[in-house]
Amino acid sequence: MKKLNLKVWIPSIAIEGALELVEFKYSKGLQITLEDIQNNTYQIQFNKEKNGNYILACRFADEMKRSDLAEPAFQARKNEVDTVRKSWSLYKAINSDFVDWYDQLPGPGSEHYHIDHYIIVTSDETFEILSEVEPTIIKLA
Repeated sequence: MKKLNLKVWIPSIAIEGALELVEFKYSKGLQITLEDIQNNTYQIQFNKEKNGNYILACRFADEMKRSDLAEPAFQARKNEVDTVRKSWSLYKAINSDFVDWYDQLPGPGSEHYHIDHYIIVTSDETFEILSEVEPTIIKLA
């Protein structure tokens, strides 16, 4: 099994600190609504269709079950050029076992498409999404 490495995913919209889940919805794409400690609300939208799909795969786990991400997440924050973020929720995986799993399924995979593995960590949940297109993040309130 490859060693999972994470990279801090810093979207173009300014987000500070950890995020908490408000809503998870799949309808004409995937929308994940999150809130920060200052009650700012953001929506991550995987709503751009490519090759007939909004996303390629998604998995969810209780944060405790994915405690294996704690050390790679810490290292990713430590390696961040701007600053070491004490608390952060958005990552991209490098050497992804999720992409490896997807590649074992019938049909084209990462040998034909550029697939990114996005990880969204809250205090209670971990969402992992495989997508060919970077999602849009908007501030709702």
